Amino acid sequence: MNIVRIYLVSLAVVFTLFFTFFNNEQKKKKEQTNKQENDFYLALNEFSATLNIIKQYYYQDIPMVDLIRSANKGIMESLDPYSTMLDIKDSQELSNFTTGNFTGVGLQIYKNKDSLIEVISPLHNSPAFKAGIMAGDIITKINQEVINKQTSLQQVVENLQGKTGTKINITLARKKQYYNVSVTREVITTQPVISYQDGNIGYIKIATFNENSRSQFINHINKLKKNKVDAFIIDLRNNPGGLVNQAVLIASDLLNGGNIVSLSGKNPADNQVFFAETGDITEGKPIILLINNNSASASEILSGALQENNRALVIGTTSYGKGSIQSIIPLDNKKNIKITTALYYLPSGKTIHKIGIKPDIVVFENGKTCKQCNNEILEQYKKESDSYIEKSNHYIDHQLIFAKKIINKYKKSEIKNV
Repeated sequence: MNIVRIYLVSLAVVFTLFFTFFNNEQKKKKEQTNKQENDFYLALNEFSATLNIIKQYYYQDIPMVDLIRSANKGIMESLDPYSTMLDIKDSQELSNFTTGNFTGVGLQIYKNKDSLIEVISPLHNSPAFKAGIMAGDIITKINQEVINKQTSLQQVVENLQGKTGTKINITLARKKQYYNVSVTREVITTQPVISYQDGNIGYIKIATFNENSRSQFINHINKLKKNKVDAFIIDLRNNPGGLVNQAVLIASDLLNGGNIVSLSGKNPADNQVFFAETGDITEGKPIILLINNNSASASEILSGALQENNRALVIGTTSYGKGSIQSIIPLDNKKNIKITTALYYLPSGKTIHKIGIKPDIVVFENGKTCKQCNNEILEQYKKESDSYIEKSNHYIDHQLIFAKKIINKYKKSEIKNV
């Protein structure tokens, strides 16, 4: 009887402790919810008071609708660098980017970490490309108008675009040296993919991922295959990304099954896993991928999928590290919201967000390499590179030279063991 009594007392104590803990947790959750609701209404009151102060005291009248729209835009841009409100003009520009047609000089630009307007890449055969503008150049003036840290990216885009046939003067800085170019605007039809053959190697440059990228990529692969190439170099340097589905399709074309990428977001519809279909269109030929710190988003999906599935050797420098996916959600009056809806994860489950894809072999633009690289390869490269000079838009492309040396030296079975 004593044992039963002790058991019952113990059970009652445990139940009381559990009930007390449960009640305390519920109480904390309720208090937290109440605080969040109070903070929400307090913030709304602050917003209303701010509008009233502007209306009453600001030196000139500003329509309330403009203030509210500016507030909405500010809310979106406070989330992350990629979420924003798109007005009718912004939405049209985004559509032009994905279709590959617009009027301008043919530059891909962004606002770098120092708040300066930097060139990601000139589009191939565009007016900017022909004028010698290069990746990494900083735009400092447009038609004598100074471009500084306070200049918005949108303002620069509007200044660069204009009527077909009109001229524009651009001042740029490259390695602390300034230079001027005069460029004539024209209708830009983006070539997202270009290629050429160098001996037994097929070189393919993917400049961006728009709705034509995958179809053009297949065409270039087939053309090079007809010419009996033995290996491929795929160049994703300075590719800022674009349409994720295009990168997924190209990855599937180069893999013989396997995980490509997975997406994870708040809504179930945003949680997806993409797998490659069987059938490598290169028939297993060796692939080297070139990346740099301007290779972002969809570029990182493709390079990460091929690297982690042991399908390609990645050479260059660590990529940008944009591991988020944006969706376009329509509003009324032909306006849209561009909002981050998911993060993507490599086949291993790793995220590259704010980290980037780390190359298998680090080769900097000046040809210098990391100490961890295979000494035999480095010595071979150093001996031969002086007599093997390749020029790409007026500069020596050391990373491409290095890739060609490796892909010529090693067979398919050895290429991942360098």
